[in-house]
Amino acid sequence: MNIAIIGAGNASLTLMDYFLSNANIEIVGIADIKEDAPGITRATELGVPTTTRMETLIENPKTQLIIELTGNQKVQQTISKLLRRNQQIMTAEAARLMYAMIRDQKQKDASNAEKLSGEFQALAERLNSAAGSTDASLKEVDGILRSMKILAVNAGIEAVRAGEFGKPFGVVADEMKKLVETAGTALQSTTQASQETHSTLKDLFSAEKKITEIFQLDGQPKTE
Repeated sequence: MNIAIIGAGNASLTLMDYFLSNANIEIVGIADIKEDAPGITRATELGVPTTTRMETLIENPKTQLIIELTGNQKVQQTISKLLRRNQQIMTAEAARLMYAMIRDQKQKDASNAEKLSGEFQALAERLNSAAGSTDASLKEVDGILRSMKILAVNAGIEAVRAGEFGKPFGVVADEMKKLVETAGTALQSTTQASQETHSTLKDLFSAEKKITEIFQLDGQPKTE
């Protein structure tokens, strides 16, 4: 559907954003006698054609639907005279109803996103706190394992010094050393997982921020 918008007041801002997000809709252009109208400024930023002559858009062969936002009877009469058989017009009343519906939906989306973002952030903070506790525990475990490793080495030395009488003790010392090494390997994997958790946390907080930015409303739009 190829659409032309007549009237570039505040209502046109919401409608343009909505139409541009739909791949099946093309905005042929927007017209307003005021070159500094809000819709004209936004359209220029978005690369949408603008004009001060609505006739240019109505006469464009691509235009299928004309959305009239001014509510001006003379404008409506002019459009009716120029309207081709294959063209349709959406009056200001119908267009403003559409605008109100889109605006309300955006506000609901923003509200839902804000709620989701708050819950998301709370969970992320809990996870961050848990990860911090895990880091402290890992450091403590690492310290214990280091002490156990030193103890196992010392036990092995004492077993050698004891000769034949120290063989049973040496076997225990070797098993102790193996257990410490196994625990150390497990700790290393846990530490790596903890580091990955912190990296994931950064991504989570970044995602939460993006959710807020995507659905953030810049105040309440006003009708013309």
